Amino acid sequence: MLIAECCRSGALLAGASDTTGQALYTYGEALGVAFQITDDIFDVVAAGGAVGKPTGRDIQLGLLTLPVLHALSTEPALAAVIERRLVEPGDVELVLELVRASGGVAYARGRANDFIAVAEAALAVLPFGEPRDSLAQVARFAVRRDH
Repeated sequence: MLIAECCRSGALLAGASDTTGQALYTYGEALGVAFQITDDIFDVVAAGGAVGKPTGRDIQLGLLTLPVLHALSTEPALAAVIERRLVEPGDVELVLELVRASGGVAYARGRANDFIAVAEAALAVLPFGEPRDSLAQVARFAVRRDH
């Protein structure tokens, strides 16, 4: 929501129409969701600490991110581990392994790319040129940043 409101507010403060403001709100909202999904993927696949937090930190906190939610629909053993609140030694590692094996990362990556497509489509209200290209590059970077 923060990114969405910043994009809309910036457009309106620059004198853009309400239609353009709404389109940039849509861009920012989709960008923000894609960025968050990508962060959730990093929690499952990044080398510990490479993105500023240890791998599995969201899982340790009990956060059911998109890769985990997808894995819950395909890995029956995962629900039992989560229901016991990860109290056994090795539970976090087991959850990470099950999420990776379930295709949860690929699923989440696909959804993040879907949101980027929405963000890029919203830019159609802007004239072709450097500002539009830059916003499109920011969107693509959100899902392709290193982990």
